[in-house]
Amino acid sequence: MEFLNPLMLWSALAVAIPIALHFWHQKKGKLLPWAATQWLTEKDLQPAKGIRLDNILLLLLRCLLVLVLAFYLAKPILKNTATSSNHSKIHLVQPSEWVVNNFRFEIEGALQKGEKVYWISNVPAPLENLAAIPTVSDFDALVLQTFLNEVDALHSTEKGTQYELYMTTDATFGDVSTIYTSSPVALHSVVDSSQKLPQNYLSLTNNKKVFVNKAQLLTVGDVLPSNLKFANTAVHQGVIEVLLDTKDSLERQTIKAAFKSLKDVYQIEFLVDEHLQTSKKYDMVLTDKTSLLQNQAAFTPQTLCFVLGNAAGSFSELNQERFGEVIYLTERLTPQTSEMVYNGQLPEWLGECLVRGFGLTRSTALQSPKQLQSIFKVRSKENQVLRQKSAEGGFSKSILWLLVLILIIERWLSITKKA
Repeated sequence: MEFLNPLMLWSALAVAIPIALHFWHQKKGKLLPWAATQWLTEKDLQPAKGIRLDNILLLLLRCLLVLVLAFYLAKPILKNTATSSNHSKIHLVQPSEWVVNNFRFEIEGALQKGEKVYWISNVPAPLENLAAIPTVSDFDALVLQTFLNEVDALHSTEKGTQYELYMTTDATFGDVSTIYTSSPVALHSVVDSSQKLPQNYLSLTNNKKVFVNKAQLLTVGDVLPSNLKFANTAVHQGVIEVLLDTKDSLERQTIKAAFKSLKDVYQIEFLVDEHLQTSKKYDMVLTDKTSLLQNQAAFTPQTLCFVLGNAAGSFSELNQERFGEVIYLTERLTPQTSEMVYNGQLPEWLGECLVRGFGLTRSTALQSPKQLQSIFKVRSKENQVLRQKSAEGGFSKSILWLLVLILIIERWLSITKKA
């Protein structure tokens, strides 16, 4: 049992109040007028020793009333211990030498206990021997979701199961928001440094390097940091060629100002052309002209293309293989029409697109086990929460009714005994 307001339990000390009032009320004498008092013989009076308790039941009820009130105000919550202690564990292991070496003790312990252990693959395969690790070409969110669906189907009749998942923090999990299971997942993750891919960077005309640092921030510096692994050569060197050909003059002015801001902050030199130059290969294209996008000579498979305005619908039917990435914008990039431009976020957004377009940072693994754990959601979790809230509401009502019942009995005894 837990309490939402545990500090309210201190109010239970108020139980001393009815006890003190009870003794004070009994000690207080009453004057009774009696005419014949003067004829009584005076005798030595001896005070009574000790404390005489009257109406003990009434005192206990008043004390209990204070204690139950303090308990109710502390808002107790019933904790379901059965679901946390009686789980039958099912161990799911990624076929990876790195995972096996890091969690060998846990996996071998599960095998000795006779618990179910599976290799993670498209078809669940029982794990019987750690010496023979199967080969799996792909391990991503889709493979894991498919595998969990199969395991859920195999153990659909079992209740109170829990998955013990052993895996690496793979890069492809960075863009996944949710993976669904029918049972709670206890994650055991490890970073596989042997699979760490080199990171791209830009080399500027002044020999400075533009890269994404460990905190995932775009950075410019004279040398690349030694604590990160980079490619042997820059993904792009020198000036970034940009084609900005739109019908809206205000839009052109806004975008050019955003590129100038990026240049001032990161020293990246952008050469912006407002008309197509057939002798050039452009790194970035921003246009609302469908006819211009059909010119294959000016673009490369790495060209980052922004399709503006109404051209997005027409361009979607064209062959896009000559572009690295295509970003559609149905709204015009002007302060009057775009909230992003109005709030001054256009330079930052273009910088993010630049990072993604040149692959300066790949979709990295989630930063912490807590973040990775958060993507696993139990399908029946909503029903469990509703049942838990229903039980908690019934428990609180029971305490409240007990409080009312004690109060009624206390008042009845107080009136009948005039105490």
